[in-house]
Amino acid sequence: MGIKTLTLGSGESCSTKTLFTGTLFQCPQLGHFIVSLVFIDQHKVRRETEMSKQGIMILSQLVESYKKGQESAQQLEREKFAFEQWKAAAKAIGWIFERLGSEE
Repeated sequence: MGIKTLTLGSGESCSTKTLFTGTLFQCPQLGHFIVSLVFIDQHKVRRETEMSKQGIMILSQLVESYKKGQESAQQLEREKFAFEQWKAAAKAIGWIFERLGSEE
């Protein structure tokens, strides 16, 4: 925690650490309240950090799933193209056999 200097109305200056320590000893209820606020704020920051980490993990899983989907689509297109090639070859062979059979 950095030490900041505050200037009081009378021209005196003190650090926030000194001010906090003085407040804690002069009015313990206020000190406890401040400590509670700091704890709640730290808890909130930790929770938000954890949620951000989970969000990043989910996002990376979605990206990975999208990539796999794209690869599957590309593989399907390659298989369709190969099927069309075999189909065209089979038609050509069938046409050749048909012509050979009709010549006899």
